Amino acid sequence: MTTWHDLLHCPRDGGTLAAEAVAGPATFRCMTCGLSLAPAGGVYDVLSWEGGAAVEQAGELELRDREAEGYDDVRLRIAGGLDLAHVGEGLTGPSGGAALDLGAGTGRVTEMLWRRFARVVALDFSSRSLELCRRKHAPARGDAACLFLRGGVERVPLADGRFDLVVSNDVLQYVPRPEARQAALDEAARVLRPGGRLVLNVYNYNLRHRLGPQDGRHSAGLPYHRFRPSELLEMVARAGFTNAEARPILNSPFGAGGGLALDRWLSRLPFAGLLGRSLLLTARR
Repeated sequence: MTTWHDLLHCPRDGGTLAAEAVAGPATFRCMTCGLSLAPAGGVYDVLSWEGGAAVEQAGELELRDREAEGYDDVRLRIAGGLDLAHVGEGLTGPSGGAALDLGAGTGRVTEMLWRRFARVVALDFSSRSLELCRRKHAPARGDAACLFLRGGVERVPLADGRFDLVVSNDVLQYVPRPEARQAALDEAARVLRPGGRLVLNVYNYNLRHRLGPQDGRHSAGLPYHRFRPSELLEMVARAGFTNAEARPILNSPFGAGGGLALDRWLSRLPFAGLLGRSLLLTARR
């Protein structure tokens, strides 16, 4: 039986959680303050204890819930699966252990993690997205090897130094303030073991967009931030990461097959950073 209490901590005071003996998914109780966390529909909701993130991003939360059903199809039309292929390449090293999908959404990356890690935590603040993520997971693995948490990326209810990998795909650009984006990276560093890996995919402030500001809004009103490579590298260094590398992803029009090889070749060219749609960052804790 898979246990989870060692990966979690209390979202209210950071205290140690103990699993209560119940049938089905466990209920966790804080040994310091007594807070009880029980799953609803297989998802543990800690967003209510985080306050600020839920209020500040209420509009995005409503949009994410509303558009979750068609999100995978939209991403496939935009990137042809090439973004997942690049992120998958970053998942090097031994399998097993624990992985965190930070901003899991509907589980596009989570599916890759299930095949490599013994325990996977999928965290997102959209309840509808997590419902779809869990639906994908259940037929393949049951609930034993994946824990679903509804919460924000700036303050995660997870214990220090317990994870071997943190992945965040197309998430950080939607965190609305610079200090909140830094907080999300700080949290990723906090929960990783020494030597643990970070794989991050974000919008690039490329040549096409440099006539305008780094911050903008999509047509649906969703705010975003585009990162300069130097900016992203400075942020991960500030969070305590080392051996960081940020390379451009050009998203060539040939999908995840031949497009991946072409993207790898193009990313080595001197001007690639000016053209890449996004940046793939890998780093060590």
